[in-house]
Amino acid sequence: MNAAVKTDLHKYRPWLLFALALWFMLFSLYLGNRPIRREKRELGITIDSCEVVRYERTDGRDSNTYMHLDNITDFRMKTDDWTPFSGDLSASDETMAAVMETRGLAEVFSGIANTENGFWYFRDRSPAGCTLYNFTVAVYDTDARELYYLEYNS
Repeated sequence: MNAAVKTDLHKYRPWLLFALALWFMLFSLYLGNRPIRREKRELGITIDSCEVVRYERTDGRDSNTYMHLDNITDFRMKTDDWTPFSGDLSASDETMAAVMETRGLAEVFSGIANTENGFWYFRDRSPAGCTLYNFTVAVYDTDARELYYLEYNS
């Protein structure tokens, strides 16, 4: 009886291996389909649900990430790195105004022109004494429940 069982299992071995490989592939796609996990950790925020309007990530020497989220529910900041603003975003803080002008962020963040209330986040990751620009900037619009995010590395 054992010989017959081994023969039958041997017959189905390729199909079992294929099904197992397919399961691993689909499971890895499921885990990889969470593009905002790293960005949420960087910003120190939690979001219950949202709609990913745009997500672009370039790899290579100049790796950049741009993200636009909409219909955010239950946005919570876990750090004090966010600065509130009201009214004109570029006038809310000299640092933000300088960043937007010198690095061309106003063009990238075209949707924030109508933002009246919200928070902004800026983190400079550039090495001291270097001409490289490495920074993260984000804007959360509390009225529209939208988040704009840019990670720039030169």
